[in-house]
Amino acid sequence: MSRIQNHYRTLFTGIAPDYAFLFRYLNLFDTYFHIFHPLLVVQGEERSNGKAFLTGKMNEDSSDFHRRMLQEQAEWLQFGPIPRDTSVLNNIILREYEIGKAEGRPGRFPAIDKTAFYETAVERAIELNHNGHLGTEARQALSAYGRDNKLTLRTIPEAPRGISTVMRAAARRVKQLLPATKGSERLFFDGENMKQVLNADLASRERIQASK
Repeated sequence: MSRIQNHYRTLFTGIAPDYAFLFRYLNLFDTYFHIFHPLLVVQGEERSNGKAFLTGKMNEDSSDFHRRMLQEQAEWLQFGPIPRDTSVLNNIILREYEIGKAEGRPGRFPAIDKTAFYETAVERAIELNHNGHLGTEARQALSAYGRDNKLTLRTIPEAPRGISTVMRAAARRVKQLLPATKGSERLFFDGENMKQVLNADLASRERIQASK
């Protein structure tokens, strides 16, 4: 901790503090411990700044964070494949990568491949879009990046209308039937898990109806 703070003057300061710490560590150290059983604690996700930026649905907390970011960290927004953007998830992560690289050891971090960035960012955007979590700003930023760098443009399909609302409503109802250790609702929003949620929701409502 002391070595990181002495070199970068802070530990977690950044637009994405977790990734800021990660890349600073990777710059200064050659080894790390890998924990095979990670623990994820999620709290206050509805007030997440990252979620607000990605969806374009700002709340009081995220608006305050954005204002303070422009006041205190505006110079960092020049970093990343898409300068000043805060709506594309991969760009937010790679901004911290480039900040770490700027004060890093020569040759430690390779240059970002523009095509690879665009392809992975679009794939992630399509995933977010399918769940109704992609804002208009992210679409526009990716489209402009592709055009400016003369890349083969890809289309992000329109999100299925209403599916996110249906999924969340079903998950909230079924959550009462599941073990408390299951945690966040978002665990149930992918593939086969979502089918199980909807089927369990339907079965529970049929049982309630039959008991009346």
